[in-house]
Amino acid sequence: IFEPFSQVNPQEGIGTGLGLAICFRLVEAMGGLLRCRSEMGKGSVFDFDLPIEEADAQDELYEVSDLQQADMEYHLPEDTCVLVVDDNLHNRRILEAMLEDDVDEVILAESGDEAVTLFQQHNPQIVLMDLRMPELDGIESTKRIRQLDNGKDAVVVMVSAISDEEIMERALGSGVDQWLAKPVQYPKLMGCLSELLSMPATEPVVEAGADSGSQQQAKLSGWHIPQRYRQALIDAAEMGDVQSLQTQLSEIEADSADYGGFISEARSFVAQFDFHRLQQLIESMGDGTDE
Repeated sequence: IFEPFSQVNPQEGIGTGLGLAICFRLVEAMGGLLRCRSEMGKGSVFDFDLPIEEADAQDELYEVSDLQQADMEYHLPEDTCVLVVDDNLHNRRILEAMLEDDVDEVILAESGDEAVTLFQQHNPQIVLMDLRMPELDGIESTKRIRQLDNGKDAVVVMVSAISDEEIMERALGSGVDQWLAKPVQYPKLMGCLSELLSMPATEPVVEAGADSGSQQQAKLSGWHIPQRYRQALIDAAEMGDVQSLQTQLSEIEADSADYGGFISEARSFVAQFDFHRLQQLIESMGDGTDE
């Protein structure tokens, strides 16, 4: 139950199967262990211990958000309006909090039908669209927005934890400009929006970590990894062993700067708990030498 998984039918059901996997790895990364005790018909109890030391009063404290935004500045056009569409209130609030300091207005919609109505009323430049919603899903909502007179020029980004390539292709074919994987991180979100708003109209692009086969193969051309790491990385990806993957990637990075492209791509997959695509990435690359 602590391993990330893909749903048999991602269009139905509730949840993505990532919650416990993320919790387990967060606790593990801090040196703790997440446990589960369950009894049929009664329920389950989850608990964990962390080896935490009391900080000295003099220790300087930093806000994570401050450090994050200090790394890079993002500039979106003035008077930018964003429509956030998600049937989950928590998800809507997270995106709203990420955007509120960088855009002029954030509008929230909890359904596809409401999204189409609000789009007509507010004419936003950007739409962040969830895929799975009851009645009118993200793909159909995007099609309806694109049919509006003021919907042809808007930027539509599909925000979803689903990694099914067939569904991604359908979304891009419906008028989606880019696919952004959940959980969304501020730098990736703002980098995506900055790029899309500044670039001329081109063919749809897919975020790193959500490439179709031909796009990914083109990106990986010329990349390689040392032979001695290859199978160990595949084994760790199959098990979802974040700590082992991070250790091995750091060792590869220390070997040579030649592996920088692979390291960057692999770390983005680890951060998203997308071990399936990480394994595909490793297996698609040529063997490096061990010299």
